[in-house]
Amino acid sequence: MKNNGFMKFAFPSSPHRERVNVAILLGRIAFAILLAYHGLVKLATFGDLAPEFPNPFGFGGEASLAIVIFVEVVGALFIIPGFITRLVAIPVAIVMLVAYFFVHGASLVEGELSLIYAIVFILLAITGAGKYSIDHKIHKKFRHSA
Repeated sequence: MKNNGFMKFAFPSSPHRERVNVAILLGRIAFAILLAYHGLVKLATFGDLAPEFPNPFGFGGEASLAIVIFVEVVGALFIIPGFITRLVAIPVAIVMLVAYFFVHGASLVEGELSLIYAIVFILLAITGAGKYSIDHKIHKKFRHSA
C-alpha cells in the first residue's frame, strides 16, 4: 500500500508528533479564555449572584462565588501561557465537577458545560501543557542543569 498523505494523517506513526503539541496549545488557550470569560462575568455580577449562589459545602454564597471566580480567572491566567498547568488544572476540574454534581444535580441538560470543562481540565492535568508552554521551558532548564 502506498504511503500517501492521507494514510499518514489518518494513521500517524507516533502520538507525540508536533500536531499533538499544537492541539494541546490551541485547546489549552481556547478553554482557558472561555473559563476566564465565565469567571469575569461572575465577577461583574458578583452583587447580584452572591445572595443566590449555590454553596453545596456551606461556605455561604459570597465565599463560594469568590472561590469559583478565583479558580476560573486566576486558573485561566496560569493555564493560558502554560505555567504550572497540571497543578492549576486540578482545582479547576474540581470546581467544575462540584458544579456538575452538586449544583446541576449531575444533569447533562443543565450541567453539560461544567462537565465539558471538567473533562478538558482533567485531560490537561494528565497531559500537561505541552511543548509550547512555560512548563516545558522550565522542564528543559531543570533537565539540562541536572
